[in-house]
Amino acid sequence: MKKVYISICFALVFVMLVAGTGAAALPGTGWWTFYQIQNVGSTTGELTMMAYDSLSSATYSSSSFSFDPGEALAYNPGLLPNYPSGDRIGFTTELPSGFQGSVAISSNVEIVAIAQIGNNTVGTVGSGGNATSFYQGIGGSFADTKVSFPTVKHNFAGQTTTFYVQAAGADANVTITYKMNDGKTYTQTKTILANRMFMFDPLNAGVPAGSTAPAAVNPSLGAATVVSTTGKIAGVVVEHPHTGSPAPFVLSTRGLIGTDSGTTIIAPTIKNAFNGGMTGFSVLNTGTGSALVEIVLTVTNASNTSLIGKVYKHQEVIPAGGSTVFSSFRDNLGGLPTGTFAAAVVTSLDTVTYDPQPLVGTVNETNNFGKATYSAFSKDSATTKVGLPMVKEMFANSTTGVAVVNVGTDSTYVYATYTDQNGIVRKFRTTEEVAPGAAVSFYTVYKNLNNKFTGLANFSALYGTKNSVVIESDGIQPIVALAQESDQYPWDGLLDVKNYEGFGLK
Repeated sequence: MKKVYISICFALVFVMLVAGTGAAALPGTGWWTFYQIQNVGSTTGELTMMAYDSLSSATYSSSSFSFDPGEALAYNPGLLPNYPSGDRIGFTTELPSGFQGSVAISSNVEIVAIAQIGNNTVGTVGSGGNATSFYQGIGGSFADTKVSFPTVKHNFAGQTTTFYVQAAGADANVTITYKMNDGKTYTQTKTILANRMFMFDPLNAGVPAGSTAPAAVNPSLGAATVVSTTGKIAGVVVEHPHTGSPAPFVLSTRGLIGTDSGTTIIAPTIKNAFNGGMTGFSVLNTGTGSALVEIVLTVTNASNTSLIGKVYKHQEVIPAGGSTVFSSFRDNLGGLPTGTFAAAVVTSLDTVTYDPQPLVGTVNETNNFGKATYSAFSKDSATTKVGLPMVKEMFANSTTGVAVVNVGTDSTYVYATYTDQNGIVRKFRTTEEVAPGAAVSFYTVYKNLNNKFTGLANFSALYGTKNSVVIESDGIQPIVALAQESDQYPWDGLLDVKNYEGFGLK
């Protein structure tokens, strides 16, 4: 039986413990991790889980679980499993309180997964906080010997980044290098045993903390690269308040590898005071020469609807190994008006003076209801089919918006298949085609405002559902997709906003 492996590198904790060589834990207590696994194959599959404690030699296994194409299974440490009558699965021996480590999920069908870290209270876990964040489960195609993180913070503006690195299948001799904006570098080396995790904290490499120098030369702000000399690795970055209990927010995304880089990268959601949301798009030049980059922004939605479809551009030079941030605060979004939400395409240009260079990027968002982050997509990795393991339509007080960008050269309809928690399948498409470089938003689809979608007799049946979703183009135009989940009732302070990147499927 062929197996497909996905690793979820995380701190699965009910009360976080200090780990490694004095590495600082996430601030406060009550951190825990949920994950959901989607069957994106064409046949019924089986999956098993194995958890690895990073503080001991202990491992925890599971039984085998069956799920049909399009369906999803979930692990929630705060709620009892209800499989097979429901979608919640668990380990044969329950993970102990204070567990910190990693889990490997294996299946005989193609699978994708997302994980959520948080300190909100669900069942028996959490500390009453509001912090929640998504990141992608890391399959074999996302593991490599080099993982890049465009953003490092060590108490920069009160925020710090922590890096979780997992040895993907074999022991890995790993070095993390922090390149800070003042030009100085710092390193830390660690041998990580197969499938286990280690937490890297900038503190342990001697990175200065709390500098108030300008961002361009700040020693507490920079980028990081993790290199393994012996085996492939997977990585996740978690950004959080430097102190505080319970922490009010958390951001997370997986580390970037070679296939994430490209001379053109895409960010599906860039906001300039759109419904209270502001974004910063960090672009890192991973090449060997300076890059002349151009950002092209196509408005997806706006408080002034006449701006929808308008295009704005800006150019900037990024030195080799350096980075820049595209933000309205830096006035480098080409005049993107206030109150707009746009899809962004950044290209390293080929000119007489500059050669195209590989780029990677991440986007941070702050809005009225929290903070979120996601990784930009390489155009080279875009596919005509995207998997999204969890999309909510007003389910458990939360709803998900999915931004789908057409990165092809011609217009296309966008087709969606939603499979809910009860196995009910619903298929529909956009009423109009999506132009090249433009995006369409799947948000509160159950309302189907302005008849934006067609194909269902009753879109309101989606209300109250938790879905695994597959999005497709016409089979020719490549697309990318980003999911953002927000609290249905955010004004009561329940949950932080959170993003995850859709999975390109063949």
